[in-house]
Amino acid sequence: HELTGEVRSRVCPNEFDCRICQEHPKFARVKPPGPMAEVDLHSVVCGIPAPLDRLYHRGHTWAKAEPGGTYTIGLDELGLRLIGPPDSVDLPRRGSPVFVNGAAWTVHKDGDSFRVLSPVSGEVVEAERGEHGWFLKVRPEQGFRTDHLLKGAEVEAWMTKEVERLQLALGAGPEPALADGGALVKDLPDEYPDLDWPDVRARMFLN
Repeated sequence: HELTGEVRSRVCPNEFDCRICQEHPKFARVKPPGPMAEVDLHSVVCGIPAPLDRLYHRGHTWAKAEPGGTYTIGLDELGLRLIGPPDSVDLPRRGSPVFVNGAAWTVHKDGDSFRVLSPVSGEVVEAERGEHGWFLKVRPEQGFRTDHLLKGAEVEAWMTKEVERLQLALGAGPEPALADGGALVKDLPDEYPDLDWPDVRARMFLN
């Protein structure tokens, strides 16, 4: 609500889980989100594609509703650039439960291991290592709500703030993060190997 200008300043006591917030319905009634078809589905922020045909978790995963009632879950483009090619990925088995803000999978990179948080609660029906741009397909639990996920104009405002937060986490202003023209480089760890990547990724992936 602060990112989209509905309020000047707001502190969230619920770790951004709008599903348990008593105030969120009041904001939703005042400014209901428009249908996804009315927004630009090919949004780009600082050179980072952020397609708006899906919902975004603040831990840099996205969830896309599928016709059969499942959600496809993957890493957003900023998350991919923060990791680069992983050494390995530990995925949950088919039939395993996942929970919102719990671990969806674990990534191993250069001796570092960190969790990627799930945007959806439900049962894993399929898992792969990202060859097709996604990692899990999840059948959501009954009554699952998506109030905690970002959509539409919220995504662009949030991603802009996340690029700023990344620059602060890198500790050296915009120079190491942004190439000429303000576009984020494709593989940050490869481009800047001497940075404290375990710390940076822990901050950005909310570990």
